[in-house]
Amino acid sequence: MTDSNTLSEPPENPAAPIKVRKIDRENMALDLRKQGASYRRIARQLKKQDGISKNYSEGGAYGDVMNALHRLLKKQKELAEENLRIDLDRLDELFAKFWPRAVPASPDKPPDLLAASFVLSVLDKRANLLNYASLFAAPRQPTALNVDVTKLSSEALKRIVDGEDPISVIASLSASGTGASQA
Repeated sequence: MTDSNTLSEPPENPAAPIKVRKIDRENMALDLRKQGASYRRIARQLKKQDGISKNYSEGGAYGDVMNALHRLLKKQKELAEENLRIDLDRLDELFAKFWPRAVPASPDKPPDLLAASFVLSVLDKRANLLNYASLFAAPRQPTALNVDVTKLSSEALKRIVDGEDPISVIASLSASGTGASQA
């Protein structure tokens, strides 16, 4: 039974020396990979570095490269999300500025057609940034095939069974002039 007054574990320190060394090693592995090094070569080179285990392997090099790439992708996603937020804020400011001119509160005042056109373009840009069109897109229907599979070659059937798109397989047979039946 735990006492409610006991302190919980402190959160992990992202700047702990061991974590910093791990990130440095992952970045070195990624730099070598970008230079065309194989995972075997990365492992050999990094084993020579101070603080890296002599048991460092190709699998470790692969894992380090993947971790570095995931960190980069996460950072890019965060930056893209921040840029999107900034762009949406800017569009909201433009909308707020021009809306009263486009749709005047007073029925006596005519709408400014240029402002109305601008407001519509702001709304369109906002919808594009938020990808609203995808919410209303009709689901893609699979293309029907009318093919006698008994006339397909065993190679074509194997390609389809292995997961290749059947339409692509049949199209490649037609394009190469091999026809459907070579079993």
